[in-house]
Amino acid sequence: MNIENLNLKNTFKFSLPFALESGFVQVSILVNTLAVSTLGPSALAPVGAMGIVLMLLYCFSIQVATSCQIIIARMRENNEKNVKSVIFNSLFLSLLITFVIALIYYLLKDEIAIKMSLKGEALKNGVDYLKIRVVGSLFFALSVVLMKSLKARGMAKKYYLEKPFILL
Repeated sequence: MNIENLNLKNTFKFSLPFALESGFVQVSILVNTLAVSTLGPSALAPVGAMGIVLMLLYCFSIQVATSCQIIIARMRENNEKNVKSVIFNSLFLSLLITFVIALIYYLLKDEIAIKMSLKGEALKNGVDYLKIRVVGSLFFALSVVLMKSLKARGMAKKYYLEKPFILL
């Protein structure tokens, strides 16, 4: 994309990856809000306790995606084959790490909730909340790598929906 020709249409296409990534973060916040508003005060403890545990999962995805973004930005657009390889490897690595951590969290969900000092209804809500957020974290991992790779490419017009999904 020619950065000097940022008319309204090109500006929209250039900003779409940023908007999509922000949208996924907002959905995550919406899940927290829905949990608290639906379950009431008893959901505050599980959301707070499990949110800290889930940050580990998100940090791995964000770091893999940031590394991907840096590598692609250094390669530029001239190295199409290697850029595709970096995107694919980053997606694979991010999803693999996220899946392994999510599996560990899922298998140990009851123990994690107990270790976080959740009791009674908060314990039950914490386990349910963790299950929902772990599944959502797989989508987060995928989206953050895709969006950061698109930003690094700087070619939202050509690649913003077409190419990344072909790699999958």
